[in-house]
Amino acid sequence: VNFDGSKFAKGLSLYASTFDSDALFRRTKFFVCADFSRVRFEGEATFIGSDFHTNKSLKFDRAVFKYPCDFITVTFHGPSSFKSCQFIGPCNLSGARFKKNYPLLEGAVLHQKTVITAKKEYWPSSQNCEQNPEEAKATCEILREQMEAQGLHEQAHFFFRREMHFARKTGSFWRAIPNWLFYVVSDYGYSILLPFVWLYNFWMGGALIFLQFTELTKFKSLGLSISNLLQITGLQRAYWPDVIECLPWGLKFLGGAQTLL
Repeated sequence: VNFDGSKFAKGLSLYASTFDSDALFRRTKFFVCADFSRVRFEGEATFIGSDFHTNKSLKFDRAVFKYPCDFITVTFHGPSSFKSCQFIGPCNLSGARFKKNYPLLEGAVLHQKTVITAKKEYWPSSQNCEQNPEEAKATCEILREQMEAQGLHEQAHFFFRREMHFARKTGSFWRAIPNWLFYVVSDYGYSILLPFVWLYNFWMGGALIFLQFTELTKFKSLGLSISNLLQITGLQRAYWPDVIECLPWGLKFLGGAQTLL
């Protein structure tokens, strides 16, 4: 069945249909809504380069893809639902763009060779997402687990970061604080640069305070500050015990705070 290049201007419903052979929907445009619920694709299903301008709904709920299906470079402009959908064959979503909504994947069975492009330009950020944060978080969790199962750790961490973003929006204010700190300090453990920037700021900030309120020289202030931050190296015990002993309680507290930070 070949619908290549077609345009469904007022929507399409194929509810509970069965395609006994390959179904081609390449470069097809869908407007308003499209319903593929309970459709059985007994052959390959190909939606390469298609556009779903379905501002009302796009449903693949309980659809069954028995053979490989391709959603390569497909653009989803509105909400899409794949609830309880079965991908018995591999599914290729390489280059697929989800503009404003994450797909609903509750109960979906994904093939172990599912291909997904995990880059920020292909997925809505937490700022432009027009979706319930709980739904978006659930989808990111499912995709993270799928990527982890394939050993794709970079892709898994991408969805982990998105999952944590939406977690900040779903919990209470007090639960959001540690998530926010995790993001600011290290981009949820992804950034190498951010922790070094924070370490440098704590080093310089502490050194300036020691320089201002003690008789230590500039280089000794820098040395004491870095030894507080890197206490695990033993520098503090080796070179600074006498100096620390003579510090007022406020500066001792500062040194302890540096160690904790």
